[in-house]
Amino acid sequence: MEIYPDYYSFFRCKGAKCTDNCCVGWEIDIDRETFQYYQSLKGPLGDALRENILSANGVYAFILQEDRCPFLDGDFLCRIQKELGEEALCEICREHPRFYRSYFDVEEMGLALACERVSEILLSKETPTVFWETGEKHLSSRAERAFTERKRRIALLQNRNMSLFQRAALAFGLKRGEKRDGYFRVLDLLLSLNHMDERFAPFLLDGKKRWEQDLPALGLYHPKAFQKEYEEIAVYFLYRYGMKEYTSLWAGFSAFLALFSVVSVSLFHLFSQAEERSKRVADVVWFSKEVEYDEENIERLYASYQRNPAITESLLSVFRIGEEEEGLPSSDGKTPAEKISSEETI
Repeated sequence: MEIYPDYYSFFRCKGAKCTDNCCVGWEIDIDRETFQYYQSLKGPLGDALRENILSANGVYAFILQEDRCPFLDGDFLCRIQKELGEEALCEICREHPRFYRSYFDVEEMGLALACERVSEILLSKETPTVFWETGEKHLSSRAERAFTERKRRIALLQNRNMSLFQRAALAFGLKRGEKRDGYFRVLDLLLSLNHMDERFAPFLLDGKKRWEQDLPALGLYHPKAFQKEYEEIAVYFLYRYGMKEYTSLWAGFSAFLALFSVVSVSLFHLFSQAEERSKRVADVVWFSKEVEYDEENIERLYASYQRNPAITESLLSVFRIGEEEEGLPSSDGKTPAEKISSEETI
């Protein structure tokens, strides 16, 4: 079986129009097969490739020039692709921003939010993302339960008959989210991670200084206006990491990560006062690059969650603040929205 989101097939790179070029600011690794091809390439381009590749202990990478790939031309296009075609690119350049996950006979595909064009697509969607499934799957009983649970959660998150808080509470089996410290917990976690961009920590610290008197009373930044965008972000992280949770035995982590990501992006919007969609897109791209493109950061987040699973309730509190109390889960977790069966919403 293959699974992919409905926007997967029509994604196209923006090329020179991208304001956050993926050939700038990244370490660009080269796979062994492509490295060997570059070593055998004749002519001026072959000579240039060999002069601009760093090789150490079986690891190969382009030598960046002022933080740029040496083959990014003045039009912000790739010289290698222009002269030799896409098939001559190294694997990471050929595949980005695509990601894949395989388990049993299932191949999942998606597009990462670290790409400006992908974030533009998600934040401009008017209808919930559909995940297409082609072919049959044959899973173990435990994998089938995880697969079905992720599908149920996504369906609940996409049920626009309820507020985003109600959807999150039902999807992840949470209660009211009484503690109002979600933003502060997210700030502490973000500051504890590895930072690729040296501007990242100052941005957070400056925002915290300017807003910390207001944070305890603030919910998601403009929750009504941005609910569709926040929904898409939560669904993206649940799709991307839901079955990783199963394969890595990271129980409960995908719910935490989905909520953490939405609250983080909301915090970015709050600090940058992002009103225009282009600015909100930039916030999403920056968050994705800083957090999910460092595997160690994902592991650190899981370790924090494992030490204190109740942090998920604190994150839910950010969704709750400022919303209508009517219909919200009570202390026993019951709400009128629970009358909607999972069969009706999947």
